[in-house]
Amino acid sequence: MKRLLKRRQEAVPDVEKDDLRDTFSEGVIGDIVMGYPKIWDAGEGVVDPEPYIEKIKGQIKKMYEAVEEGNPYFWKTLVSPGDSLRFKPGMYVPGERTEVNIEMQYWYNVWVETPGAIGVIEELVKGGKVA
Repeated sequence: MKRLLKRRQEAVPDVEKDDLRDTFSEGVIGDIVMGYPKIWDAGEGVVDPEPYIEKIKGQIKKMYEAVEEGNPYFWKTLVSPGDSLRFKPGMYVPGERTEVNIEMQYWYNVWVETPGAIGVIEELVKGGKVA
């Protein structure tokens, strides 16, 4: 991303930073990065986003581990919800599949609305790393 923005600045050196941001925010750069003002408030140019990306990767890993510890069925069900989106148990046990069946009906849409989010979790479920 940093190289892409620098090339754009070099190609049109008199472009304003806000115009540059608007040009790339139209589908090239995700809302999360666009919403992180330190990346765009560089003064002289574009700030290297790598430290921010590494910080977010660490946060994702911590969140994954905390949820996995609380209920080992959550992530697997998020990746492949099946009937969990329709099943309504009369009661549930914390940390068990019945809890996930209830919770998934609230959380699944939130995850689906963030492009690539379930893919990141799917990679972690398979034992991979946050890419």
